[in-house]
Amino acid sequence: MKGKLVKYTFSDSDTISLEQIPYNFLGDTYVKKDERLMGESYVTDNVKIFDVLYSDSGAEVTANILKWSDLPGGTIPNGKIRYTNTTGAFNDINVIFTDDILNQRYKSGIIKAVNIVPSTKGSSFVYAVIIDGSEYTFNEYHAEITIGSICEFKMNNKGIESLVQVIYSAATSTNIQAVDARRIKINNSVYFFNNNISVYYRDSNGLITTVTLSNIDVFRTYKKVDLYPGIRNNNNNRIDIILLSE
Repeated sequence: MKGKLVKYTFSDSDTISLEQIPYNFLGDTYVKKDERLMGESYVTDNVKIFDVLYSDSGAEVTANILKWSDLPGGTIPNGKIRYTNTTGAFNDINVIFTDDILNQRYKSGIIKAVNIVPSTKGSSFVYAVIIDGSEYTFNEYHAEITIGSICEFKMNNKGIESLVQVIYSAATSTNIQAVDARRIKINNSVYFFNNNISVYYRDSNGLITTVTLSNIDVFRTYKKVDLYPGIRNNNNNRIDIILLSE
């Protein structure tokens, strides 16, 4: 039952019995957050939303309690919502069980370093990756990635599980016309940020460090400014990563 939604009843004052609740929600659905609608059903003000993030074999489950405001709007793809419970004469939804509905298992990161480790069985590659300000490693060789590559990774409780794909720049310039906490303007176009925007700086020696939006200099001409979009739940091409190169 690990990672499953269950119903409990008290057998006595010290003991409960558990019954696994079967999934009952299949297919895509459309969420109208302002109207509190999931499909054609109204969602109660006190709805309980249980979201399983990681349920890896041999490890404890990581799950979160979400608010209605946390959920993405628009079309939710099949498999993200596993179960809903309804209540009252109107069959309003009061419980929602979801599977990584915010796609937190998938993260964008930058390759900070590539190290070749020789051994008697042949050399192996170790990649250092910065994701959300933390450094991780993985050693699955990919010829297409180098220092400074932006990639999407699938995460688990221990760190990086696998590389999913390389992400390519959505816009490139040498100057930044304007920037604030929500958006950036280059080439006379405005790009909005995802919730967790990351900014990286690559100096002339190739060293990559994490910086913040406040470090961006709109009066400076960079060698290159690249904007990288988030991949998942990103219908508006919002930016996940800014890479400033000297």
